Amino acid sequence: MAKLTKEEIYEQVKESIPEKNEGDIRKLKAVKGFIIALVAIALVLVSVFVFQSVTYTPLESGVKIEAGKTLKVEQLLKNKKGVLKKGLTEEEAKTVGKHQVVVTVGGKDYTTTVEVVDRSAPVITNTKDWVVQVHEKRDFTEGVQVTDNANGKVKLSVDTSKINKNKLGAYEITYIAKDASGNVAKKNAKVTVELDPQKQVNPPHKEKIVYLTFDDGPSQNTKPIVDILKQNGVVATFFVTAQYPGYFNMMKYAHENGNAICAHTYTHQFSIYKDEKTYFEDLDKINAVIKKYTGQNNKIIRFPGGSSNAISRHFNKGIMKRLTREVQLKGYQYVDWNVDSTDASGNNVPVAQLVKNACGTYSNDMCILMHDTGAKKTTVEALPQIIKFYKDHGYTFKAITDTSYINHHKFITN
Repeated sequence: MAKLTKEEIYEQVKESIPEKNEGDIRKLKAVKGFIIALVAIALVLVSVFVFQSVTYTPLESGVKIEAGKTLKVEQLLKNKKGVLKKGLTEEEAKTVGKHQVVVTVGGKDYTTTVEVVDRSAPVITNTKDWVVQVHEKRDFTEGVQVTDNANGKVKLSVDTSKINKNKLGAYEITYIAKDASGNVAKKNAKVTVELDPQKQVNPPHKEKIVYLTFDDGPSQNTKPIVDILKQNGVVATFFVTAQYPGYFNMMKYAHENGNAICAHTYTHQFSIYKDEKTYFEDLDKINAVIKKYTGQNNKIIRFPGGSSNAISRHFNKGIMKRLTREVQLKGYQYVDWNVDSTDASGNNVPVAQLVKNACGTYSNDMCILMHDTGAKKTTVEALPQIIKFYKDHGYTFKAITDTSYINHHKFITN
């Protein structure tokens, strides 16, 4: 038998296979494509399952907690139940930043990060309202406490810019606490600047100063007094009344020559002490007169009889203690004296006696009480000698022109 070639063998095999029609070929191709698609989908599903098995976690990501708060496991989980195996320590819970915790879910441990944040302002406690003396230095942070929910330094400061420690009155201070995260808390408190009415408080002077003061004018003696002051190159303070309206123009004359015009009383009747309302009505009236003739708003006063007078108790017991405080809270300063010429003891007191009383003692701050009425002619006559005495002893003469000068009687008797 003859040996067949490759081509001949191929032809014989081809003839032995039944021919397929075109429809069968299309079906085969469709089946093949479907099988390939199923395999591809299966491969994708397997890949996703394997990836999720490797990367899936039941914990929430990006969890934040306010400093000082307690971390609960529910805050960390998506849906499943779990146990907080390693939470935040007390120190970590108050320390701003990221910290690792461990949660056990379904017997498996998961580690995640929790961020402690601080959005809460500090808390200021133990503040109070203050009462301080004029010129007094006071630490307003004394006793004040500041707490914060987070670790870190908290700075406490006090804004005292609204206080004028040289001026009596009611003011407000503000406590400001700022924590390490920049959160700020503020709290206000009241500060009352006043004087203890039982104390005489004078500003310390190294130089020797004398304040000549004249009560009860203006009168026919005002011009002679002012002229003597001019001749000697000195000034004084006049605590005026409205007893002699014909001499009101002397307020202007004294003021224009460098003297201070301050309030004594409009009526000089002690009945003004029957109550606070009556007193302040009288004060307002005399201040209106001073404003008219000097153009200035006066804040310096001398009580009729002085702050320690005993007559007022017959009208309203204890009123002087109240008035000495209230006038200061309204921005006034009251001025008593520490030297009495005694010219109020009678009319025409001998000149020699007046000079002796006015010059008998001296210190660095001398505030001398004299009177300016028509009956006090010997006061006018004694004035040049009084001036000479203090000049010879190196004193400077000043008028009381602002509320910083304080001369209060040591004891209030009613």
